[in-house]
Amino acid sequence: MNWYPGHMNKAKKDIQHALNHIDVVIELLDARVPYSSRNPVLQDLIKTKPSLIVFNKIDLADQVQSKLWQIAFNQKEKKPILFLNSKEGLGLKELILSCQKLSTVKKGFKTHVMILGIPNVGKSSLINRLAKRKIAKVENRPAVTKSIQWVELDTHLVLMDTPGLLWPKINEKAVALNLAAVGCIKDDVLNLEEVAFHLMDILISHYPDSLKIRYDIPNASDLSLVIDAIAKKRGFVKKGGGFDYEKAIQLLLYEFRNQHLGPITLDRCNTSK
Repeated sequence: MNWYPGHMNKAKKDIQHALNHIDVVIELLDARVPYSSRNPVLQDLIKTKPSLIVFNKIDLADQVQSKLWQIAFNQKEKKPILFLNSKEGLGLKELILSCQKLSTVKKGFKTHVMILGIPNVGKSSLINRLAKRKIAKVENRPAVTKSIQWVELDTHLVLMDTPGLLWPKINEKAVALNLAAVGCIKDDVLNLEEVAFHLMDILISHYPDSLKIRYDIPNASDLSLVIDAIAKKRGFVKKGGGFDYEKAIQLLLYEFRNQHLGPITLDRCNTSK
């Protein structure tokens, strides 16, 4: 999959230059897709800079899978792995303390922290929570922040908010579909039907009760029957007869992204790399 808006290339160069003035890096991931939302380009940019990995939107993810992923990351990384719900502010104190511990800045001086991540992982929500006021623009869609901005806090931290950055070519199809399902890639980039069926396949395999309960489906095992049941349950019928599958697909994605189906993790730790 290739979706690399022009501003991302500029953002990458700006980030690379700004890293010279940064003391600590926060690498923000979406807890529902911790493997898929980790940008290899950002890892190359960070290199040996003091950094930590944060699983954001932890409230939307499967807690068992999150713990497994935390263990898996700990085995590979020599850095803190934290859980965060930036929307509610849960985990902020631990995040601030971790940044202060990683910083080599002398006492009394400000630590400059850069927040990096792909589009729509919650960087702007985190900035607003830490600043205790609305500074960064927040929307539930990717590529909203398009330029770097500095935000000074009252905790001896200065934050740099950066645009969401993808890598130029996503070679793994499952990764592209996962990112599209959680809203890190714009809906017009990939075929939404394929994204929805990919999501349903994971739900049927690992969270069948979420479909049964939400849409009154007695046996959530067949993809086509599930989408039929959603359309029927919500009354999505076209003029002249027949189900409106497009509306059913849009509803499924909307309800997944807004936690109407419960906490779900798409990247499975026991099968992912």
